[in-house]
Amino acid sequence: MKFFKVVAGLGILAGGCVVAFFLLVYGPYMTPKFGNPAPVQPINFPHDRHAGTDVANGQLGLPCTACHIFAERSEQAGAPPLQFCMGCHLGIGLDKPGIQKLREYYDKGESVEWARVHTLPYFIRFSHKRHVKAGFQCQECHGAVEKMAVLTREAPLQMGWCFNCHKLHEDKGGSQDCWTCHK
Repeated sequence: MKFFKVVAGLGILAGGCVVAFFLLVYGPYMTPKFGNPAPVQPINFPHDRHAGTDVANGQLGLPCTACHIFAERSEQAGAPPLQFCMGCHLGIGLDKPGIQKLREYYDKGESVEWARVHTLPYFIRFSHKRHVKAGFQCQECHGAVEKMAVLTREAPLQMGWCFNCHKLHEDKGGSQDCWTCHK
């Protein structure tokens, strides 16, 4: 019986070493880097113009969910469909190069392939809906988007950062159970 306990213990130890090795070697490739410059987008989208609140200087003060319509009801916030953007831009800003490019996509019936700024590893389960319904503001994870002409990644969105937030906000349902976030 003692022999089987030793073999089982060695098996667990070996398994732990294999997992540690893969996390050490491949871990940096599984988690997106924090602090990288913003990815190049097919069209420069000024979040500050759309979400900023300085109306006197041409900012519109739109809430994030005006465009990211899925954030309140889905795991992903999603980018709005091109038809949504064209609802305003069929008649506004037609002299601007970005709007002209947007119009080209629209006229061709193509979607704009936006480059993701906030990406999580494949093994992470994240729900925008749960966080929005719990009362979190988008800026808590995404930074002051309403002040960004070019969207950049402000928060590391790595396990320690998220876990600390979950501990701090247990009152909002911040679970510390591993399976809450890990698939």
